[in-house]
Amino acid sequence: MKEFLRRVGYRKTFKLNSKTKIMIQFYNPTKLEEIAEINNILLLDSCAIFNHYSKQKGNCKDESYNQGNFIIESKGKYPMFITEQIRKEILDGTRIRKGKRKSKKDRKLKEIKKRNLKILNLLGVLELTNEELKNYERYLRICEKYSQNLSRQDLDLLVQGIIVAETRNSCGIISNDLGIYHSLSNIIGKGNSIKIKKENIHFYIRGEYIFNKMEL
Repeated sequence: MKEFLRRVGYRKTFKLNSKTKIMIQFYNPTKLEEIAEINNILLLDSCAIFNHYSKQKGNCKDESYNQGNFIIESKGKYPMFITEQIRKEILDGTRIRKGKRKSKKDRKLKEIKKRNLKILNLLGVLELTNEELKNYERYLRICEKYSQNLSRQDLDLLVQGIIVAETRNSCGIISNDLGIYHSLSNIIGKGNSIKIKKENIHFYIRGEYIFNKMEL
Protein backbone atom coordinates (compact mmCIF):
# COMPACT_ATOMS: atom_id res chain seq x y z
CA MET A 1 0.00 0.00 0.00
CA LYS A 2 2.80 2.44 0.88
CA GLU A 3 4.54 1.68 -2.43
CA PHE A 4 1.27 2.32 -4.29
CA LEU A 5 0.86 5.72 -2.59
CA ARG A 6 4.45 6.69 -3.42
CA ARG A 7 3.80 5.88 -7.05
CA VAL A 8 0.45 7.63 -7.53
CA GLY A 9 0.82 10.52 -5.07
CA TYR A 10 -2.32 11.43 -3.13
CA ARG A 11 -5.99 12.36 -3.49
CA LYS A 12 -7.76 15.47 -2.28
CA THR A 13 -11.32 16.80 -2.44
CA PHE A 14 -11.92 20.35 -3.71
CA LYS A 15 -15.04 22.50 -3.65
CA LEU A 16 -15.52 24.22 -7.03
CA ASN A 17 -18.68 26.01 -5.94
CA SER A 18 -21.59 25.59 -3.51
CA LYS A 19 -22.92 22.59 -5.48
CA THR A 20 -19.86 20.88 -6.95
CA LYS A 21 -17.10 18.96 -5.20
CA ILE A 22 -14.45 17.01 -7.09
CA MET A 23 -11.94 14.39 -6.02
CA ILE A 24 -8.56 14.97 -7.66
CA GLN A 25 -5.71 12.49 -8.05
CA PHE A 26 -2.30 14.11 -7.67
CA TYR A 27 0.49 12.05 -9.18
CA ASN A 28 4.01 12.27 -7.84
CA PRO A 29 5.68 15.59 -8.75
CA THR A 30 7.69 15.95 -11.94
CA LYS A 31 10.38 18.39 -13.02
CA LEU A 32 9.89 20.87 -15.85
CA GLU A 33 12.42 19.18 -18.12
CA GLU A 34 10.58 15.86 -17.74
CA ILE A 35 7.19 17.20 -18.77
CA ALA A 36 8.82 19.11 -21.64
CA GLU A 37 10.07 15.77 -23.00
CA ILE A 38 6.55 14.37 -23.43
CA ASN A 39 4.75 17.52 -24.62
CA ASN A 40 5.43 19.35 -27.88
CA ILE A 41 3.80 22.43 -26.36
CA LEU A 42 3.47 23.58 -22.75
CA LEU A 43 0.63 26.09 -22.48
CA LEU A 44 0.77 28.23 -19.33
CA ASP A 45 -2.00 30.00 -17.46
CA SER A 46 -1.13 33.25 -15.69
CA CYS A 47 -1.99 31.76 -12.28
CA ALA A 48 0.69 29.08 -12.77
CA ILE A 49 3.28 31.72 -13.67
CA PHE A 50 2.73 33.79 -10.53
CA ASN A 51 1.39 31.23 -8.04
CA HIS A 52 2.24 27.75 -6.84
CA TYR A 53 0.16 25.03 -5.23
CA SER A 54 0.89 23.82 -1.71
CA LYS A 55 -0.59 20.59 -0.35
CA GLN A 56 -1.05 22.30 3.03
CA LYS A 57 -2.20 25.78 1.94
CA GLY A 58 -3.65 25.32 -1.55
CA ASN A 59 -2.94 28.03 -4.13
CA CYS A 60 -0.19 30.39 -2.86
CA LYS A 61 0.98 33.63 -4.38
CA ASP A 62 4.73 33.62 -5.02
CA GLU A 63 6.81 36.33 -3.41
CA SER A 64 7.36 39.04 -6.04
CA TYR A 65 11.06 38.23 -6.38
CA ASN A 66 10.20 34.56 -7.01
CA GLN A 67 7.42 35.10 -9.54
CA GLY A 68 8.16 33.32 -12.81
CA ASN A 69 11.55 32.12 -11.56
CA PHE A 70 11.08 28.70 -13.16
CA ILE A 71 10.63 30.46 -16.52
CA ILE A 72 13.58 32.81 -16.08
CA GLU A 73 15.87 29.97 -15.00
CA SER A 74 14.82 27.80 -17.97
CA LYS A 75 16.28 30.51 -20.29
CA GLY A 76 13.82 29.73 -23.07
CA LYS A 77 14.98 26.16 -23.69
CA TYR A 78 11.56 24.55 -23.21
CA PRO A 79 8.51 24.91 -25.53
CA MET A 80 6.52 27.16 -23.18
CA PHE A 81 3.72 29.31 -24.60
CA ILE A 82 0.89 31.54 -23.49
CA THR A 83 -2.17 32.71 -25.40
CA GLU A 84 -2.53 36.28 -26.63
CA GLN A 85 -5.37 36.82 -24.14
CA ILE A 86 -3.21 35.64 -21.21
CA ARG A 87 -0.40 37.93 -22.37
CA LYS A 88 -2.80 40.88 -22.45
CA GLU A 89 -4.14 39.95 -19.00
CA ILE A 90 -0.61 40.00 -17.54
CA LEU A 91 0.25 43.35 -19.14
CA ASP A 92 -3.06 44.93 -18.11
CA GLY A 93 -2.45 43.85 -14.52
CA THR A 94 0.59 46.15 -14.28
CA ARG A 95 -0.80 49.20 -16.10
CA ILE A 96 0.53 52.39 -14.51
CA ARG A 97 -1.56 55.55 -14.30
CA LYS A 98 -0.59 58.37 -16.62
CA GLY A 99 -0.58 62.09 -15.93
CA LYS A 100 -0.54 61.80 -12.14
CA ARG A 101 2.12 61.96 -9.49
CA LYS A 102 3.61 58.51 -9.16
CA SER A 103 2.81 56.78 -5.87
CA LYS A 104 4.78 54.10 -4.03
CA LYS A 105 2.31 51.58 -5.49
CA ASP A 106 3.06 52.82 -9.02
CA ARG A 107 6.81 52.46 -8.45
CA LYS A 108 6.24 48.90 -7.24
CA LEU A 109 4.10 48.20 -10.31
CA LYS A 110 6.91 49.51 -12.51
CA GLU A 111 9.31 46.98 -10.94
CA ILE A 112 6.79 44.16 -11.37
CA LYS A 113 6.09 45.19 -14.98
CA LYS A 114 9.81 45.09 -15.77
CA ARG A 115 10.03 41.57 -14.34
CA ASN A 116 6.86 40.49 -16.16
CA LEU A 117 8.25 41.72 -19.48
CA LYS A 118 11.38 39.66 -18.86
CA ILE A 119 9.17 36.61 -18.25
CA LEU A 120 6.97 37.29 -21.30
CA ASN A 121 10.02 37.62 -23.55
CA LEU A 122 10.94 34.03 -22.66
CA LEU A 123 7.49 32.70 -23.56
CA GLY A 124 6.12 32.24 -27.03
CA VAL A 125 2.62 33.45 -27.89
CA LEU A 126 0.72 30.49 -29.34
CA GLU A 127 -0.52 31.12 -32.87
CA LEU A 128 -3.02 28.76 -34.43
CA THR A 129 -2.69 28.00 -38.13
CA ASN A 130 -5.54 28.79 -40.53
CA GLU A 131 -6.43 25.10 -40.56
CA GLU A 132 -6.53 24.96 -36.74
CA LEU A 133 -8.65 28.12 -36.58
CA LYS A 134 -11.38 26.40 -38.59
CA ASN A 135 -12.26 24.33 -35.50
CA TYR A 136 -11.99 27.16 -32.97
CA GLU A 137 -15.62 28.35 -32.82
CA ARG A 138 -17.03 24.81 -32.84
CA TYR A 139 -14.67 23.70 -30.07
CA LEU A 140 -15.45 26.86 -28.10
CA ARG A 141 -19.17 26.00 -28.11
CA ILE A 142 -18.43 22.47 -26.88
CA CYS A 143 -16.10 23.75 -24.13
CA GLU A 144 -18.74 26.26 -23.00
CA LYS A 145 -21.24 23.41 -22.70
CA TYR A 146 -18.97 21.35 -20.44
CA SER A 147 -17.48 24.23 -18.45
CA GLN A 148 -18.57 25.96 -15.26
CA ASN A 149 -18.06 29.71 -14.89
CA LEU A 150 -14.77 29.94 -16.80
CA SER A 151 -13.58 33.39 -17.85
CA ARG A 152 -13.16 34.16 -21.54
CA GLN A 153 -9.36 33.93 -21.12
CA ASP A 154 -9.63 30.50 -19.47
CA LEU A 155 -12.00 29.18 -22.14
CA ASP A 156 -9.66 30.44 -24.87
CA LEU A 157 -6.70 28.70 -23.21
CA LEU A 158 -8.68 25.47 -22.90
CA VAL A 159 -9.82 25.53 -26.54
CA GLN A 160 -6.35 26.31 -27.90
CA GLY A 161 -4.81 23.60 -25.72
CA ILE A 162 -7.24 20.99 -27.05
CA ILE A 163 -6.72 22.07 -30.66
CA VAL A 164 -2.91 21.89 -30.58
CA ALA A 165 -2.99 18.61 -28.65
CA GLU A 166 -5.04 17.22 -31.52
CA THR A 167 -3.08 18.75 -34.42
CA ARG A 168 0.47 18.83 -33.03
CA ASN A 169 0.34 15.47 -31.20
CA SER A 170 0.74 16.64 -27.60
CA CYS A 171 0.09 19.56 -25.28
CA GLY A 172 0.52 20.04 -21.55
CA ILE A 173 -1.66 22.68 -19.89
CA ILE A 174 -0.05 24.15 -16.75
CA SER A 175 -2.61 25.87 -14.54
CA ASN A 176 -3.63 26.00 -10.88
CA ASP A 177 -7.22 26.74 -11.94
CA LEU A 178 -9.25 23.67 -11.01
CA GLY A 179 -12.18 24.97 -13.06
CA ILE A 180 -10.10 24.49 -16.23
CA TYR A 181 -9.05 21.02 -15.06
CA HIS A 182 -12.63 20.02 -14.26
CA SER A 183 -13.83 21.28 -17.65
CA LEU A 184 -11.11 19.37 -19.51
CA SER A 185 -11.96 16.19 -17.58
CA ASN A 186 -15.62 16.62 -18.54
CA ILE A 187 -14.79 17.07 -22.23
CA ILE A 188 -12.42 14.14 -22.78
CA GLY A 189 -14.10 10.92 -23.83
CA LYS A 190 -17.67 12.17 -23.36
CA GLY A 191 -18.95 11.29 -26.82
CA ASN A 192 -18.80 14.82 -28.21
CA SER A 193 -17.26 15.76 -31.56
CA ILE A 194 -13.85 16.49 -30.01
CA LYS A 195 -11.93 13.32 -30.80
CA ILE A 196 -8.72 14.12 -28.96
CA LYS A 197 -6.71 11.16 -27.69
CA LYS A 198 -6.38 11.15 -23.92
CA GLU A 199 -2.66 10.44 -24.12
CA ASN A 200 -2.09 13.59 -26.22
CA ILE A 201 -3.20 16.10 -23.60
CA HIS A 202 -2.00 16.49 -20.02
CA PHE A 203 -2.84 18.81 -17.17
CA TYR A 204 -0.35 19.93 -14.53
CA ILE A 205 -0.61 21.95 -11.35
CA ARG A 206 2.54 23.89 -10.47
CA GLY A 207 4.23 23.49 -7.14
CA GLU A 208 7.07 25.88 -6.32
CA TYR A 209 9.58 24.09 -8.57
CA ILE A 210 7.73 20.87 -9.36
CA PHE A 211 4.66 19.95 -11.40
CA ASN A 212 1.88 17.52 -10.43
CA LYS A 213 0.28 15.67 -13.31
CA MET A 214 -3.47 15.34 -12.83
CA GLU A 215 -5.60 12.36 -13.79
CA LEU A 216 -7.92 13.04 -16.75
